Amino acid sequence: MKTCPQCQKQVQDVVSRCECGHTFPPSSLFNVEEESRLERAQARASSRGIRIAGGVLIFAGLAVAAWFAFGYDSTVEGPKQEIAGYRFAGDRVENIGRNTTRLVGVNCGIGLMILGGILMLHRPVE
Repeated sequence: MKTCPQCQKQVQDVVSRCECGHTFPPSSLFNVEEESRLERAQARASSRGIRIAGGVLIFAGLAVAAWFAFGYDSTVEGPKQEIAGYRFAGDRVENIGRNTTRLVGVNCGIGLMILGGILMLHRPVE
C-alpha cells in the first residue's frame, strides 16, 4: 500500500492514478518485473509458434514420404510387339529415372520430418 501525497488516502501499489487525480510515477521495481514477465510471455508465444510449425512439417513430411513410397508409380508401359501376326502388349517395367524420383521424394519427406522434429524440440531460453 502507498499513500497519495495530495489526499492522503491509502491506495494499492499497482494503482497508477488516485481517485483525486494524482498520478503516481511508475515504480522501477514494478517495471523491471513487468518487463521480465512480458519478455518471458513473448518468448513462450514465439516458441509455441515454432513448435506448431514443427508439427506441421512432421505431418507434411510424413504425407510426402508416404505418397512417394506407396502412391508414386515408377513403372512405364513396355514396348508392344507383334510376332507372327499376334500382338503382345508390353507389360509395365521399372524405370530407373522414375525410381530415382521416388527415392528423392521419400528422402525429402524424411528430411521434412527431421526438421519438424528439431523445431518441436525448441524451447525458449530462460
